[in-house]
Amino acid sequence: MSKTPNLIWAQRREKVFITFECVDSKKSNVEFSDGVFSLDATGKDDTVFKLENMSLWSEIIVDESKWFRSDRAIIASLKKKDPDFWDGLTKDKAYKKFIKADFSKFVDEDDPEYNGDIAVAGDEMGMGGMGGMGGMGGMGGMGGMGGMGMPGMGGMGGMDMEQMMSALGSGGGEGGEGGEGGGMDMAKLQEMLAGMGGMGGMGGMGGMGGMDTPESKAQQQAQRNQQDAASKNAGEAEGGADGKTWEWEQTSKYGESEIIVRFALATPATKKDVKVVFKARELKVTVAGEELINGKTFGAVAIDDSTWCLVEKGAELQVMLALAEDTKWNDLLA
Repeated sequence: MSKTPNLIWAQRREKVFITFECVDSKKSNVEFSDGVFSLDATGKDDTVFKLENMSLWSEIIVDESKWFRSDRAIIASLKKKDPDFWDGLTKDKAYKKFIKADFSKFVDEDDPEYNGDIAVAGDEMGMGGMGGMGGMGGMGGMGGMGGMGMPGMGGMGGMDMEQMMSALGSGGGEGGEGGEGGGMDMAKLQEMLAGMGGMGGMGGMGGMGGMDTPESKAQQQAQRNQQDAASKNAGEAEGGADGKTWEWEQTSKYGESEIIVRFALATPATKKDVKVVFKARELKVTVAGEELINGKTFGAVAIDDSTWCLVEKGAELQVMLALAEDTKWNDLLA
């Protein structure tokens, strides 16, 4: 079963940039014709993402359009056939919930013209503004049994230490290789000890407990981190207050969180109609004199990094909140 990819997009007068964030994709392919865009990718967890023949807002020049895959994303740079600003990436409303504005690169028609490109791959397409690739992180220790100490075992006589260490899984976990190995085969250990005889008091073994090794701690922490990340990328939710409604979604990546709030506008608006007030723990949005939201936010907001834009010919207002901390918001408002 394939999933529809979530896309972020930005534009210049002559180009459109589409990004699908997919870390370490195994397979990827992008195809485009005069006015159609298709994407096929397989994530590192074997999740298949497929976008088939999504109609673009207008036609493009195929021979001058390109795409590129990095270890974090698939990026396409499309050359517009007619240099002009598009009102959206596609006219097909079925894809609306899968498309967001790339606020870091977005330029509107009434913004001061910006003719620079967004580089994608070195000299050919360059990646300006993509931000650092970040460190790969440590490989983790090879881990061993270290200092098990079994005082009072005496009398074990002809014990095959190689066999015992094999039963105990002395190879240790392979750090960053997914945590394989390092487990203790208790059935094999018990079978071996049962046939040893003459062991003389085993007393004093105590303390083996749950084998709380550095490897097991690292695996437990990795699981907690994965669960935490999933909770902060739970998808879009509906919200509302005082008879007004909106849709909002938190996304977290690389230790930073942001929230996109979508307001569907009954009457298309222009920038002059919109007033958004960001405060550390408050948000107020007014369009054409009508207050859409005014209240305390669930958490703290980084005011200087928050912004907004109009899309869909002014029929939708998107507000982006940059969160001061990468923590899970249970709701938009407190």
